[in-house]
Amino acid sequence: MISMYKWQQVRVLRQKGETIKGIARQLKLSRNTVRKYLRKDEPPQFKARQYERLLDPYEEVIKEMLKRASLARGYTMSSRNRATEALFPLCIVICQG
Repeated sequence: MISMYKWQQVRVLRQKGETIKGIARQLKLSRNTVRKYLRKDEPPQFKARQYERLLDPYEEVIKEMLKRASLARGYTMSSRNRATEALFPLCIVICQG
């Protein structure tokens, strides 16, 4: 997807009489991309991608395991929470490896 600025440039250059090939060359875009954005009256819509982490379905199980492990070692409640919060992102990195 091209930026809003380039979309505007495509439209302005076309209004000035520039050919599709000329616009594509100037803006370093594909001719098909230029045609696509000339056909649309609306500017491009940007959508944030949604990512699902691999361990999301297991988050509660992992937290419970960490909780049990920290209780067995005699950690207090506050240190157990810190350990859980610190280790969960690490588990994600390791499993995505």
